Amino acid sequence: MIEPTGRTAWEYRKTEVPPGLEIAILKPSLGQLQVIDTPYGRFGAAIAFDMDFPGFLLQAGRKHADLMLVPENEYPEIDPMHSRMALYRAVEDGFNLLLHASQSLSIACDYQGRIYGLMDHYHAKDRVLVTQLPTRGVSTIYSHGGFLFPWICMFGLGVLLAATFLARPSSSLNP
Repeated sequence: MIEPTGRTAWEYRKTEVPPGLEIAILKPSLGQLQVIDTPYGRFGAAIAFDMDFPGFLLQAGRKHADLMLVPENEYPEIDPMHSRMALYRAVEDGFNLLLHASQSLSIACDYQGRIYGLMDHYHAKDRVLVTQLPTRGVSTIYSHGGFLFPWICMFGLGVLLAATFLARPSSSLNP
């Protein structure tokens, strides 16, 4: 991340390295997502495969990132699914997302999942995405509670299932 003054604020390497060739040549980062205050909000960044890990991206919500900048270079086999999956991280953690994807679908969306711009690498002639995004994100229940809400839902489901089986009337042999 380069500040307006030209100073390097921080460098980032991909945290989650996919299996295959990349794991042999890339050393993953320590998993600390960085954010920087700018006149346009708090910016953060992740790289491609990092967006598949809700636990890692939870840092963006907890650090109140307003905009996440995400470069990707994808494989045709996962186009456009992988780019669209990143939209869920934006909604979960309350940040706006600008994902630029080479060989896939570039997407700009807000913290509610509303799409402001799309550019499909395979169908766009100029391969330019111009969009305007909100400059502020929001705080979400997920960014505060993490995986607590899904665990509460699982516990509630368990209670309902137990109550269903325990409340069954026993079959009576007496007419």
